[in-house]
Amino acid sequence: MKKNYIITKYDYFIVVRFTESPSCDDIISAVDDAVLLDDSGRRMWVLEKGLDLSPDDLQIAASAGKAKLKRPSKMAVVATEDLSFGLSRVFEFFRYQDGVESRVFRNEEEALVWLNKPFEHDDT
Repeated sequence: MKKNYIITKYDYFIVVRFTESPSCDDIISAVDDAVLLDDSGRRMWVLEKGLDLSPDDLQIAASAGKAKLKRPSKMAVVATEDLSFGLSRVFEFFRYQDGVESRVFRNEEEALVWLNKPFEHDDT
């Protein structure tokens, strides 16, 4: 399968950047690759070309993330287009899991500021 995403590892987080609108299988594949690359618990998912999945596909992708990504963790989704932003919020609902903080943003700068903050349950 041709990958339409690039994963970049930084000091305290990773960025998964989709270069095309991802399918459900693309998201699941990116989750698998992200887990192998880094276990920092902080990730930013960038939807450069939007998101257009059915609610069923969003739920399947969210379930894959729940099964594979560690807790505690923080996940920022960057979706600039209105439809992608709304669908990302639906994904955020399906992805809810104790110990996992997630939030959808319109731009990468705001997402990075949020990712850099301590986990909500931290005592710091």
